[in-house]
Amino acid sequence: MNSRKEQVIDLWRTCFGDPEPFIRLFFEQVYRDEYTLTWERKGRVVSALQILPYTLCYYGEMIPVGYICGVSTLPEERGKGYMKQLMAQAEVELKRRGLALATLIPAEPWLFDYYARMGYTTTFDYAWKSYELAERAESPTDLFLQAERLPDADLPALHTYLDRKLRERPICLLHTVADLKVNLIDFWQSGGGLFTLRDTAKQISGMAFVLFEAEIHELLIKEWLTEDESTAHHFAQLLLRHFQAKRVLIKSPATTAAERHPFAMAHLVDPDVLCRAWLRHHPGAASMEELRAMPPQLLTQLVLDYPQRAAFLSLMLD
Repeated sequence: MNSRKEQVIDLWRTCFGDPEPFIRLFFEQVYRDEYTLTWERKGRVVSALQILPYTLCYYGEMIPVGYICGVSTLPEERGKGYMKQLMAQAEVELKRRGLALATLIPAEPWLFDYYARMGYTTTFDYAWKSYELAERAESPTDLFLQAERLPDADLPALHTYLDRKLRERPICLLHTVADLKVNLIDFWQSGGGLFTLRDTAKQISGMAFVLFEAEIHELLIKEWLTEDESTAHHFAQLLLRHFQAKRVLIKSPATTAAERHPFAMAHLVDPDVLCRAWLRHHPGAASMEELRAMPPQLLTQLVLDYPQRAAFLSLMLD
């Protein structure tokens, strides 16, 4: 019989159909036995999921959370309640680890309703921002585009910039240097990559995780960090010219009136942790007793400031 890890890999391959380079990357760089929950039938893994640890930056406070991914069941074993039982085990494990919140990204639109029945609620949206190739663009002479490739990339410097910019957002998941390295490998394997905008002293003033859609001559940017709108415009034009593309689409926080797309869900594992944090940043808005009396899913949206779309997830290997 294959080892537990080998069975989980086979299950992942069956359920998601990801390219083999991505599967190898995930199971060599991200997977840990202690992160993995499985449901076995007659000694065979039929369902599995991963609980990856992350830190939520919540208005400057650091809160430990879990990201649930790789949620899968063999096709012939579905509809038997195995995943429901496994998600119940995940709740116990999240509490045991002291993680205050669980997040997940539904792989298909219909799964939003499925996870809602398990207590999860939509709390993370995104919107598309776009730039088109300008016929004539002013080009500052002190800024240039740089592709960041391993093993030459200066990961500590790249991470310092990424971490600083992520922390400027009201609510977001932070990424470690190891996360950054895995994302960099993933993007290059997918035909894109990490690009930075640097000045003549090589200081970073912009960062973009880019995928190139060659058939339609468009760039898809899954994370976009810049200093201001002027820098962003120049960065976009340099990328468009580098790839000979016509338009760049940027996945961005849905904080404007632009069309919003539901992206990820959350569930409060330890409600008091987020309630206390929310009250510190919304003094006088409610009492702890009032928050505790709210329905759990409405409370989850409230403490993550979902009405204002304040929370954002990116670079999650979704």
